[in-house]
Amino acid sequence: MTLQRKPMKRTAPKVDWSEARDKLEEEGRCRVCLRLSGDIIDGYPVILECAHTIDRERQDEVVIGPRGGETRVVKRESTVPLCMDCHRAYDEHRLDLLPFLFLPEQIDAVRAAGGIAAANRRLSGAR
Repeated sequence: MTLQRKPMKRTAPKVDWSEARDKLEEEGRCRVCLRLSGDIIDGYPVILECAHTIDRERQDEVVIGPRGGETRVVKRESTVPLCMDCHRAYDEHRLDLLPFLFLPEQIDAVRAAGGIAAANRRLSGAR
């Protein structure tokens, strides 16, 4: 009797947020509204999130490990620290993020979007 091997399930690649989390902790406040992490607003603590400036698929760097596994590295310059309210507003295209970006973040956004006009459309909140 031979044993049949079951095919291995493909899993989503691992995501390494360490660079983006370091940046978030260094800044410690929302880039837009300047709320500090942990402040209490309307009875709730301010929680900061690492928000991609363009989108994950275009900005994360894919690293192939020694056994062929993929890890998506979230780069420091591809994210900005935003509170949950500002992050939601940006994702819903109600926030112009461009005035709050530093030069390396702007450069990465232009590269990821494929040009200045495309980056400007996304960063400005236009649809």
